[in-house]
This record gives sequence, C-alpha cells and structure tokens, in this order.
Amino acid sequence: MKNLTTPFITCSLIINPCTFRSETLEKLDDAYGFFFPANVLTYPSHDPQTYYNKVKECQTFSENYGYFSEVHPLVGKFTPNKQDIDITLNILKIIHEKLAGDLRIHATNEILSKVLAYRDLKEKMEIPIPIDDGKLTTYTVDTVFNLWHGMPAFALLPKDNESASPLLIYRGTEFSLKGWGSILSDLDFKGPGFSAFRKAQPSIHAWLEKIGKKTRVLGFSLGGALTAYTLLFEKDLISSAVAFNMPGLSLKNYQKWQTLENLPPFTVYLTQGDFVAKIGRTIGNLRICSLPERMKPLTAHTTLISFASTFYLSKSLESK
Repeated sequence: MKNLTTPFITCSLIINPCTFRSETLEKLDDAYGFFFPANVLTYPSHDPQTYYNKVKECQTFSENYGYFSEVHPLVGKFTPNKQDIDITLNILKIIHEKLAGDLRIHATNEILSKVLAYRDLKEKMEIPIPIDDGKLTTYTVDTVFNLWHGMPAFALLPKDNESASPLLIYRGTEFSLKGWGSILSDLDFKGPGFSAFRKAQPSIHAWLEKIGKKTRVLGFSLGGALTAYTLLFEKDLISSAVAFNMPGLSLKNYQKWQTLENLPPFTVYLTQGDFVAKIGRTIGNLRICSLPERMKPLTAHTTLISFASTFYLSKSLESK
C-alpha cells in the first residue's frame, strides 16, 4: 500500500523564502518601533501638501515588489535577474504615461534610487527614464563603478536628448553576502560610506570631468550619503542631487558642508517615522513625507511614498 502521508509531509516542510523574509522583517520592524518611539522619529514639516496617486499599476507594483513583499521584493533588494530590470523599466514607462508634475518627478526619483539602483545593470544597457521636462529619455549605462568590495554606482549618459543631464546613481545598503561591503560601510566611524567614497573618488572625479557636462546624482539610504559626499567634494561638476532617507553627516563633514558656497540644488526626502536620518547631522533642502497612517521605522525607511494612494509632502525647508 502506498504511503499517502509522504506528499503532505513534504509540502508542509516547504518554506516560501519571500514569506519568511517578510515575516522576519515585520518582527524586526516591531523591535525598532519599540526602541524608537514615534515621537522621537518626527521631523518638522512645513506646509504639507496632499498628493493622490490613483494609478492602479503603481499600487500593484508597491504590493508585489515592495520591500516587505511576499511575492518578489525589488525595493531596496538586489536581484541578478534580467526580468527584474524589465519590470523596473515597465514601471518607469507607466510613470511617464500616467503621472504628471511634481508626482511624476517624485515617483521617478524614488524608482531610480530605490529600485533601479538595486538591479544588475551592465555597461551599454539602455534605460528609458522620464525626466523633469516631461520627456522619456533613453539613457545608456556608460560606467559601473566598484566603490569598495562590490559596492556599485551607475553612471548613465542621455542618448537622444541633449538637454538632459548625465546621471550618477548610488546603490544603498545591500543585505546579502554579496553586499557585505555596504553593510560594513554603514558602520564607518567617519560617517556611513565615507571611506568607501574617498577610495573611489578619483575614479568618480575622472568620469565627471571627462563627460564635460554637469551630472545629476541620486541615492537612497547609504546611497543618499554617497550622494551627499559627491556634492561635498565634487560640487562644481554636479547640476543637482536627490537623496531619500539618508543618514546625516559626521561633525567634521558637516562643518565642511557649512563652509561651501554656490552649492547645486540638493533635495533630501525624509519620511516621518524613519530612524536613519537621526544618525548624524541633516543637510540639504528637506521635504518631509508621510502617509495618513503612522509607519513603523523600517516601513517608513523603505516605503515607496509616491506610490501610496494618498500621501503628504512638505514644501522644501532648508536644514540648519
């Protein structure tokens, strides 16, 4: 007689890795919430405006590919699959076709910093990107920098739009064996990512100088800190910069920042409830993001704010 219990036992032992990851992150987020009460993680907000994103594809993307997703997380998580690049390019196309104005700009910047930066981009790849003037511009991956022990940064050049700025996009922390360099960089006593940036700065400077056109820089979390260092040391070669949920600067770098003049525009998005910006000293023109519901720390750090059906975004407020 056949053993009818074997298939049941086998199936019961199968664990969905995405579900396990999501449940682990939820518990971690609960722990962060316990140690970092909401009142401690509140940022001053100046004249917040309400935004509505009713595009179904954006909400579906956030559900299926968000940081806590049990389906296929892509936000803030490296994956080597070519099809994940295609998924990212598709959502950029939807942003171009269905969003407008400030919402379009914010959504594009979030996807570039929190999603595209975590894909396995190769040199000569073509990436259509919505830019601020309303055009969908094809960019070519010109250079992939290895900042330190596998920490990448991606330099992209516009292919068919002379008015578009080149892009330099930094990846944030990568929690994987491959990304151990970024994890160590988070613990740099000189400031998150600072030593890694200084090691790679000669190569970055050479590229910025070679292209002969000022570059736009973007990054999320640790990538945001690397964006700030690029402004700190290469400001004359930068047109503008955007950072999401970045840690602040060390005292020494903050004092250097205070002495700089004629800085290019630097927009820093912080989310109510996020704990990362409490590290170090905040800089830049701050825009405070929030949702109708209160978010726990890790959720606040990783959520695609612009993809929420309703969210709030304050006007720019220069940090002190």
